[in-house]
Amino acid sequence: MTSAARSQGTDVIAETSTWYPQRAGLRYSFVAAVEVVDRKSGQQVMSKTANVSHSGCHVRTPKPFNPGTIVKLTAMARGKRFHSEGKVIYSISNEGMGIRFDNVESAEQITLNEWLMHASREAQERELLKNITATGPGKRKIVFVLGVLVLVAIVAGLFAWLSLP
Repeated sequence: MTSAARSQGTDVIAETSTWYPQRAGLRYSFVAAVEVVDRKSGQQVMSKTANVSHSGCHVRTPKPFNPGTIVKLTAMARGKRFHSEGKVIYSISNEGMGIRFDNVESAEQITLNEWLMHASREAQERELLKNITATGPGKRKIVFVLGVLVLVAIVAGLFAWLSLP
């Protein structure tokens, strides 16, 4: 999302720090090694992401940068690198910071889209597995009932066969 397409509210929130994280889009659990550099001071944070979306990510760090800080972000995962300028939108002491991606080049957007597609697929697989696990005992009951019915049918067929002249 370009700066022109974003509302002024995001920048006000970043500068006043009077906001708790709300998300503009779907975020997916995604771990990537990340380096975040404060453009002004040169201070550097090496950490990991907790989640990612098309417009930003959450970086885990005990000492996050202040909201409004302009940063350069480099993330590494799945054998690829992603570079973006960004802005710290929120900071939570001892937890981390939310970074909005700015001026993402098209080649970088392709990498981000691949990561999001993979993370989305993993989330769907986890949800499917959770649903299967949640209905597990019910399926076992169905299999048990079907097994009993088959056994009854076999026994009835055996009696019918033995009673024939």
